[in-house]
Amino acid sequence: TSDVANTSFNITAGNATSLRTLAETIIDITGSKSEIKDIGMQSLYPMRGTLDISRAKDLLEYQPQFSLRQGLESYYDWIRQHTGKI
Repeated sequence: TSDVANTSFNITAGNATSLRTLAETIIDITGSKSEIKDIGMQSLYPMRGTLDISRAKDLLEYQPQFSLRQGLESYYDWIRQHTGKI
């Protein structure tokens, strides 16, 4: 509809996740042997934060249906099925 044209939306599960947790989850899902190297605090990354999904909820009636892990697992499976490279 015209009320959402040229509008940006945050589409997330609505929960804060640290970069370490994200990396650990990806390693677990993929079975990677990668190690996480802690390089200390970086000024580019906020200490904490959660993307605000209220605009998507209000204008698109968006409701998260999957957790971050479920979404990553689904995406990983899709890549394996469609590329055969993983």
